[in-house]
Amino acid sequence: MNSTRHTIFVRGILRTHWLRVCWGYVLPVITCIALVAACWCNGCSILQDMDGDSVADAIDNCPATANANQADSDVNGVGDACQGEGLATGDSLGYSTTEGVAEARFDQRLRSVQMASPGQLATLVWPNDSSQVDIELVSNAVRTTSSTPMDFSDAALLAALDAAEAEGADVAAYRQYVADYPGRIQQIVTGQQPPSSASTQGRLGQQPQNLNPTVARYLLKLTEAVLICNATGFAILDQFSQIQDPQLRDHLYKLAQSFFRLAREIEHLYEFQHDYCLVCSDHCNVQCADYHACCIYNYPENRVDCVDTYERESCEMDWFGKFDENYSCKEINNCDKGACCIDQDDVNPGPPNFDLQPQCGDHYPRQVCEQMNNQSFAPGESIVYTKYHVGKECSEIICEE
Repeated sequence: MNSTRHTIFVRGILRTHWLRVCWGYVLPVITCIALVAACWCNGCSILQDMDGDSVADAIDNCPATANANQADSDVNGVGDACQGEGLATGDSLGYSTTEGVAEARFDQRLRSVQMASPGQLATLVWPNDSSQVDIELVSNAVRTTSSTPMDFSDAALLAALDAAEAEGADVAAYRQYVADYPGRIQQIVTGQQPPSSASTQGRLGQQPQNLNPTVARYLLKLTEAVLICNATGFAILDQFSQIQDPQLRDHLYKLAQSFFRLAREIEHLYEFQHDYCLVCSDHCNVQCADYHACCIYNYPENRVDCVDTYERESCEMDWFGKFDENYSCKEINNCDKGACCIDQDDVNPGPPNFDLQPQCGDHYPRQVCEQMNNQSFAPGESIVYTKYHVGKECSEIICEE
């Protein structure tokens, strides 16, 4: 049985018994024997505990953030302590890999300062100008160090994108960012300008113009994180090609691959967040208020569903719904709206039998329709009654006195 199979076997035992590590818990004898066997075959890497929370890295759902309770409220395999709300807040991002959970920690300039995964820990120390990074790597209890030159100029970013594109990646959106914001990544990593956030200004290329500004800036921040991770990975890969020491070469190569994998994880996060935030789902990691209601008729269940969105085209063309730019789903009680018949009478003396015909307001919320009663529209005119027609449009009814 090779070391990989030993590792998988031991992980299975640990999960089956709901126990995390030999010390601190009473394990069945067979589990401890399996752990000892894994140590003998695999350099004891399975028992490493980089964050010191008494949970072995191989099964730790936050390998770089101490969380002895292993809380995972959304049951996605990544601990609450390092999920970081998708970089919307916090400085860490945990994500699942085939080897277990990996975690990256960032500074305020979106530079990775720690990369942790089962069996490997990289600590990165950056100077103020981000011209290089000092790296300490520990893999299977072997420590190596390296100083790697860094370049975040637009030319270097585009060269890294060229290399990624040659591997089959779709980099059009990132090229667009560099074109829209020349020199901005360099300014971010050197501290001259903060990354995009809910409190900064910016627009997101190739996105709907009416996208919620807070959401747009969040997606912009994720784009910046991908560019910085990608450029860092390619700089480390370039350094790897010049190193003779086999252990250091192996460590640098693994670290470069970790950065590329991290960039892909952030890309996936971008895609999910774009879709979630566009409809203001609970899974959106930033505030997505002030969206407009899209009422969609659910044919199988004969009901109308309401989705908050900023995109009229998605509502009307993709979902065959009715877009209401005046109200959110909450304001219309999830599409409980319809035609409002408003009868306006002239309260001043006038010609005999003079009366204004009832007016019809299309798709008023019920409460708005009812609140309009007895309000003045013009001097001498007031509303004497309103009648609400649930789920109807003015074209479907006749307003009668």
